Amino acid sequence: MDTILETCNLGKRFGSLRAVDGLDLAVERGDVFGFLGPNGAGKSTTIRMMLGLVRPSCGCVRIFGCDVWHDRGRALSKVGALVESPAFYRYLTGRQNLWLLSELSGGASPEAIDAALERVGLSDRADDKVRSYSHGMRQRLGIAQALVCSPELVILDEPTNGLDPQGMKEVRELIRSLAAEHGMTVFLSSHLLYEVEQVCTKVAVIHRGRQLVSGTVVDLLSHQGRLRISVDRPQDAAAAVAGIDSVEVRRVEADAILIEAPNGFAAEVNRLLVTSGFDVSAIVPQTTTLEEFYFSQVGRGDDDTDQA
Repeated sequence: MDTILETCNLGKRFGSLRAVDGLDLAVERGDVFGFLGPNGAGKSTTIRMMLGLVRPSCGCVRIFGCDVWHDRGRALSKVGALVESPAFYRYLTGRQNLWLLSELSGGASPEAIDAALERVGLSDRADDKVRSYSHGMRQRLGIAQALVCSPELVILDEPTNGLDPQGMKEVRELIRSLAAEHGMTVFLSSHLLYEVEQVCTKVAVIHRGRQLVSGTVVDLLSHQGRLRISVDRPQDAAAAVAGIDSVEVRRVEADAILIEAPNGFAAEVNRLLVTSGFDVSAIVPQTTTLEEFYFSQVGRGDDDTDQA
């Protein structure tokens, strides 16, 4: 695969605070990569290092094979970005802002500016002054600014910030189209886990500056497979399956138990229960959401930190 964005042992210290600690990420061409973590986890600091706005204390960021800090011009030549809330000249129109900002990176044709405004749904307000825009409209203009020069890699920091549900849906569909229809790679930082689950192909979770886990959404959620087992004597059944390595009893109900186990363990659990004299009437896989997976990982990160 073609890796176009990677961090290698990336770290950043602010005095005694380790904001980012040994981060290794690999984003391949065509990925929609979700970057997750609670407030203060180091997401924004990482993105600023990716864009050459903050110098790493150790390690490096490479984009298209170029070190961002030592060869920023080449590394970022095909990158569009939205970092937190965008700032615009309020006395200029949306179109004028895009033209002016594009000039800072080589300029964009009127057709490219029109196309970017169309993608984010601002064509009908393009010639209104930005001071008349709502917060959500300014956010969409920020996304247009990231797209105006037709980048190959788009880095978006909280792109749905300030948007209403309809606006979130439109941005979600836009992000999908950037990869599927326009061949762009997207690196997306967001705290809206449902949105990330809907659009991202891969995710990484960081906490207190450290990477907890990364991989494809499908693989990460499938490894957290949950089974609801309808069985008699559920308390006794729970005690029986708790002895199986890699199986965790999550809940005991009146007529069933809910367990967490890797893929392929359903048959082994069923065999144990039946040979132990239990009546198993159903084993039903339960869907694990990205939100459940995320909180399980952050909780483990807290436990690891407390034990260190």
